[in-house]
Amino acid sequence: MTRTAHGVEPAHGVLSRMLRRSTQGALLLTAAAVLAACTSPGERTASPAAAVSAPVIHAERNAMARTVSLAANVEAYEQAPLYAKVPGYVATINVDIGDVVVEDQLLATLEMPEMAHQYAQAESHRIEQRAALASARAEAELQERLMKRSVGLRAKDAISEEDLEQARAGAAKARAELALADARTTTVEARLKELEAFMGYGELRAPFAGIITKRFVDRGALVQAATSSSDVRPVVVVARVDQLRISVDVPEPDVPLVDVGDPAALTIAALPDRTFTSTVARIAGALDPRSRTMRAEVDLPNTDGILRSGMYGTLTIDVETVADALTLPTAAVNQGRKGASVFVLDGDVARQRPVTVGLADDDRLQILAGISTADEVVGTTAGIADGTRIQRRTTDKALAP
Repeated sequence: MTRTAHGVEPAHGVLSRMLRRSTQGALLLTAAAVLAACTSPGERTASPAAAVSAPVIHAERNAMARTVSLAANVEAYEQAPLYAKVPGYVATINVDIGDVVVEDQLLATLEMPEMAHQYAQAESHRIEQRAALASARAEAELQERLMKRSVGLRAKDAISEEDLEQARAGAAKARAELALADARTTTVEARLKELEAFMGYGELRAPFAGIITKRFVDRGALVQAATSSSDVRPVVVVARVDQLRISVDVPEPDVPLVDVGDPAALTIAALPDRTFTSTVARIAGALDPRSRTMRAEVDLPNTDGILRSGMYGTLTIDVETVADALTLPTAAVNQGRKGASVFVLDGDVARQRPVTVGLADDDRLQILAGISTADEVVGTTAGIADGTRIQRRTTDKALAP
């Protein structure tokens, strides 16, 4: 028991007072721990910020180009499906797919029995008409001589005026019959030439040098004239592939940038180690109202035959080129909502400076204003803020870290 001014304190009172003091002490300790946890290490211990290791570079002058990359189709420079002009049976077919052909090479022949019969009849009719023409010419010459003799005799009053008129009528009739025979002969000759032309359609020849990409018929097949129906298949398809057309559809925002003569480079997924370069050969000059795109084409030599019609790739067109642009690696430029900026060294401290950017390629940006080649620029923006101390890692190398 504890003595007090009023006497002896009971034991349970002493115990209650000790518990209250213990609880208050625990609360004070807990509050101190919470305050310590809420205080940052920097506030607890004032120490200078550590330097950040980063590359230090200078802007360089390089050629820069603005590009447009578009999905591209590889097409034959010329392609012609060869149809039959006249109906007939395939007598011979001399080529198959993949065969290389030269201009005017005979590819297939057709048998046309009905037309051959018509041609024979026309030939016979021509012989008859030529004989009739010869007869009419002889008759006209005879009647002309008789008329001239009658004129002489009438001058001597040896024949009557009626006899002279008969001679003149005979000569006129002979001339008319000669003219009719000549016209008939001309008609027969024209018909024969028409049949000869149709007979010539029985030979299908290559319109240009190339390869056979498709074949649709075999010997003995009946082919219809291409003009007789819309559902007629060609005999073969010939494609010129020593030169190719690379076609792209340029979206409307990029249409003003693309022009004839712009450099272009083609990459094909199937040929990852090759890049094919050329220039824009032609543009449509008008947009497709359905897709709002404009067709542009590049002519590409294919002498080694490595490119095949129907391939799919990416065509990159240089629409704007600057030969002497001030550039920095993309990693050195911070591009945020407030614009682009870089960190320029002031002693060993990074200072943020706004810049104006222009063209861009895969790993560099053109700097239009804000810095010069004399400025030392931090080569990365990762972990850098205005006032950060920089420990140089690389100098005078315009390389991203």
